[in-house]
Amino acid sequence: MPAYFNLSFEIKKEPAALTDFYQSLLRAGLVFKSGYWGFEDDSFNEIVGWNQKKLDADFVLGYTTHHSHDYKQMLFDDPDFSEMRLFVLNERKNSTFFAELVIPEYDLAALENNPVQFEKEQNKMERLEQLARAVWEISSLLTIQTGWECSDFPPRCVDISEERPPQTEPFSIIPLESFKHSWEKDGNLHAFAIGRNGLFLKNEEHWFPC
Repeated sequence: MPAYFNLSFEIKKEPAALTDFYQSLLRAGLVFKSGYWGFEDDSFNEIVGWNQKKLDADFVLGYTTHHSHDYKQMLFDDPDFSEMRLFVLNERKNSTFFAELVIPEYDLAALENNPVQFEKEQNKMERLEQLARAVWEISSLLTIQTGWECSDFPPRCVDISEERPPQTEPFSIIPLESFKHSWEKDGNLHAFAIGRNGLFLKNEEHWFPC
């Protein structure tokens, strides 16, 4: 299994939240390819319906429960990436959950000694930034955060509002009012306002894997 780069979408648990999120991905330009891990023949609507019912029940897979009972994963078709896979992470104790879009690190990890390759991979990251911004502006997401295989799990929106910096490796989107001026001491952090009262943060120091 390769190392993965993550886009972590934080979503509030409420009726149709997961269904609306899936639809926002299609509206933002992603193309559904298939299900995954035993569910390759399931349609987009079948996976969405299954997963929404699971979330409505606040389902969490037990340690001894077969994965076929879990939220179903889906693959998206994109010529720039060898794999774009989406799965759901839920914890009952929290009022929010995460949808994780993962891409193999080798699709993005530029060769530092090859300027042509680096420029190509920069363009791929810019595409992911555009995707994140598009999804943010047409959805009710709480945060979008990014990280590499060795990164920590991203903080939740409530933690960010209480001073914890979002995971910006290399970019994130948070509510504008959540920004803390104490973060400005990081001279590599750049921020600008976007639609739906969002703040796009970028830290190019974290462009490469750990």
